[in-house]
Amino acid sequence: REPNQQLHDYSVKLLKSPSVDLDAKRRELVELAIREVCDYRNWLLRAVNVRTNHVHSVVSIGDYSSSQALNSFK
Repeated sequence: REPNQQLHDYSVKLLKSPSVDLDAKRRELVELAIREVCDYRNWLLRAVNVRTNHVHSVVSIGDYSSSQALNSFK
């Protein structure tokens, strides 16, 4: 399947800052930062996978809202 260039261009236009590709060291640091936030907030980190251009995580955050969690990870 061919990439959708219009969708790509639109997505890039919405970015608030340039995208970043994470090398191995940066991926390691991002994962460490996520783990530290979870430790600090007493959240249960169930899974984390840091990729070159995005992150997947599953976190139990208790009484926090999803927007509070998202801001904590930013």
